Amino acid sequence: MEQKAELAEIVRKGPDLAVHGVVRWRRVDLQAVIRERFAVELAERTVGTILRQLGFSRLSSRSYHPKKDEDAQEAFKKNSPPFTASDQSQLENGQRSMFNAAGMRQKISWKFIGYKSNELSH
Repeated sequence: MEQKAELAEIVRKGPDLAVHGVVRWRRVDLQAVIRERFAVELAERTVGTILRQLGFSRLSSRSYHPKKDEDAQEAFKKNSPPFTASDQSQLENGQRSMFNAAGMRQKISWKFIGYKSNELSH
């Protein structure tokens, strides 16, 4: 149990680039740290299981297009209608709103309505 607590602290602190050679932990990196620190050989999947047991989850950065246009994004944000508390409640209730060609807001709800009978026969 003490080893798990120590491992959790290692994960929370994050890797030291000069020591570990990485900027964020991967399971394979932690596998090597566990081998060195505790003299225990674990499979990479087992390291992932232990991390989940300790309350950690995988995080990855949001991808972006390398040729994105920052100015176009800012212009879109400035010209978009404001996000309101009503919009937030609609999102929480599974509803989406969008604007039609005339600029009028239309509500769209998404829900499962079942299968067509001919889809089940295939």
